[in-house]
Amino acid sequence: MGRLLSWFAVVFVTLLVLVAILVRSGVRDALIDQLADDLVDKAALVQLTLDFEGDAQELVRAQAEVLNARITVIGIDGTVMADSVSDPLSMDDHSDRPEVMAALLGEVGRSSRYSVTTDENRLYVALPPANDRIIRLSVTESKISDELGALTGTIVSAVALVGVLGSLAAVYAASKIARPIAALTDTADRVAGGSLDVVPRRSSTFELDRLGQAIGRMASDLGRRISESEEERETLEQVLGALPEGVLLIEPDDRLSYANPPARDLLGPIPQRLAALAPAAVQRAVRTARTRGEVDAVVVEIGTPTRIVSVVATPFREDRARVLVVAADITERHRIEAMRRDFVADASHELKTPIASVLASSEALQLALGRDPERAASFAAQVESSARRLARIVEDLLDLSRLEASDASDGSCRLDLVVAEEVDRLRARAVERGIAVSTDLEAVSIEGASSDWALAVRNLCENAITYTDTGGEVAITLKAPVGSIELKVVDTGTGIPTRSLSRVFERFYRVDVARSRDTGGTGLGLAIVRHVAERYGGTVSVSSELGRGSSFRVVVPMHGAVVEEAGPLQEVDNPPGSSAQ
Repeated sequence: MGRLLSWFAVVFVTLLVLVAILVRSGVRDALIDQLADDLVDKAALVQLTLDFEGDAQELVRAQAEVLNARITVIGIDGTVMADSVSDPLSMDDHSDRPEVMAALLGEVGRSSRYSVTTDENRLYVALPPANDRIIRLSVTESKISDELGALTGTIVSAVALVGVLGSLAAVYAASKIARPIAALTDTADRVAGGSLDVVPRRSSTFELDRLGQAIGRMASDLGRRISESEEERETLEQVLGALPEGVLLIEPDDRLSYANPPARDLLGPIPQRLAALAPAAVQRAVRTARTRGEVDAVVVEIGTPTRIVSVVATPFREDRARVLVVAADITERHRIEAMRRDFVADASHELKTPIASVLASSEALQLALGRDPERAASFAAQVESSARRLARIVEDLLDLSRLEASDASDGSCRLDLVVAEEVDRLRARAVERGIAVSTDLEAVSIEGASSDWALAVRNLCENAITYTDTGGEVAITLKAPVGSIELKVVDTGTGIPTRSLSRVFERFYRVDVARSRDTGGTGLGLAIVRHVAERYGGTVSVSSELGRGSSFRVVVPMHGAVVEEAGPLQEVDNPPGSSAQ
């Protein structure tokens, strides 16, 4: 209680001193404002006096004695025309004085500063120009200081009196509440010691009585809270057990005091001591976290088939010898990152080839134009071919990026019309190569943007035509069995080896690299088909036999309905003599 009273006294006296300082400062500002207003009135009187003819120097000297202020008459160019104290001819240009600058702007100028001429602080007031003259009056601030000195003594006396009275009141109040507080402290100590059946004594002081009742309620609720804490601990155990990440708690004595079930799944059997924990990299991470007092992380490979696990060891703030270990399976994330790196490398490689061809052909074209004009056309054709291949790769990359980055469309389209349009687009190419193209299309609506499905159909059909030799056939069918929509593209082309069937939908994968580049393929077409199908909840699959052809099948769940009013569409494009149906 004595310490509390001491602090109260210090704070109380400090506040009184601050109040005294603020009061003194406010009074000083009020006195200065009053003095400035008085100077403005006197300056106006001097201005009226100077409007009459006479010697300005003599007039200001006479007026200065009457008004008990220094008077200066300044021209609008800053030249001192008259001064009641000094010879005007010996005085500097006054155009840079703050009060004169304000007066030149049409305002009443006011400034407080040290005067070299009179060797004291002075208050200056200047009126706006009249008859090309500025009247400035100034007085010393010593008068204000004298008045403040007398006031300061009064303020100090008042502060001392209030301080004494406040201290006496504090001592009385402290003695009044000390005994109930001591009783409440004893009650709180008993509750802290485990006595939960205490009944605090009532107090006549309202606040202390409320505190006593609160301690009583705390004692009665403490048992209930203890049981709730036990339940929460069990709930936390269940939550940690449901996490996909493994959690280990390692005590300062290297004892493993907790491990949730996922930790056992990721790291295997959990030993009792840190030294037996496998793999060894996890032990090193724990010891490093303890030594440095900061988080340490490692990535380890565990088990067969190999799983990649990220392990993070975090020391506790209060006791860094106690370490929390969190293990997470990042095998899938690692696989996706590897695919991303491979994609960047493959894309760079695919773009490098046509770019190099364009550059080489361009250089050869420049040389041929001067030396062998007949071969220039051949080099120009090579430039065009490489540029078209480069444009196709870029276009496919942009399409693939758009499919991966954007959300699926909410609209729908007639898939049979989309297929018919794309087949018609490829008619000339199929006729040129002697390939028969037949279609058997049911009229169906499908969820998704027509541009997305056109992209998938185009790549499937182009792929079939590209890898079918002259005289072969390509058949496109669109059916709507119960609950799904099925698009199938079958060709009689070269076929796909069994070892490549699981990879044909990967980006930049080619079964026959040399032929793909000769035909202008980018290695992205089937990857685009897969993304479009999966974008709308479907799947794409392939079956093939070398030398006999391939069959690509896209199946999408039926969310719309078959368009009953439209009859099946038949688009047949057969070169002369073809036997396609």
